[in-house]
Amino acid sequence: GVSPELRAIGEREFIEGIFPLFRDQRSTEVGHLVLLQDWAPTQALLDELRNALLMAGAAGFALALAGGLVFSRRTSQPLMDMAAAARDIAGGDWDRTVPARGSAEATTMAMAFNDMTRGLRDQAERLRASYQRFSTVTQSARDAIVSTDQAGRITFWNRSAEATFGYSENEVLDKPVTMLIAESDRVAYA
Repeated sequence: GVSPELRAIGEREFIEGIFPLFRDQRSTEVGHLVLLQDWAPTQALLDELRNALLMAGAAGFALALAGGLVFSRRTSQPLMDMAAAARDIAGGDWDRTVPARGSAEATTMAMAFNDMTRGLRDQAERLRASYQRFSTVTQSARDAIVSTDQAGRITFWNRSAEATFGYSENEVLDKPVTMLIAESDRVAYA
């Protein structure tokens, strides 16, 4: 039979096969044919195949890596656009919108974000107009109007309050309302 091991003869390697010369021969002492096949061409083919597989694997890895980077960039770019728009809007740029591009999910998110921004812009405009009306009414009132927050700090002060208490708005904003109450009356107020 053919031996699975390589036999070295000199500096070369061979595959060895030993076969009987006669079919009926049972003895292993006489009449065998020894065939040797040079292993060098087979080894060269195996080396060439291994190199080709390594190159194909490296090329496949490089393509997969490039594809992954492109896919990652395409997937994350709409989210990065939305984060940048959110920062701009938080900074006061109410006209900032997010471009609707990318996957269907990213487009849907961008459109919803833009709708939310429009709603916030409209509410801010209504709030600004409401405050303007409030300020106009309170500033023209003859009575002193003072507003405080939950901690008792002054948050609003009209012109009549300035005339009544003798402090300007800048002097009293964020100060405790108790500063306007006489010392003797503060115990009863608290």
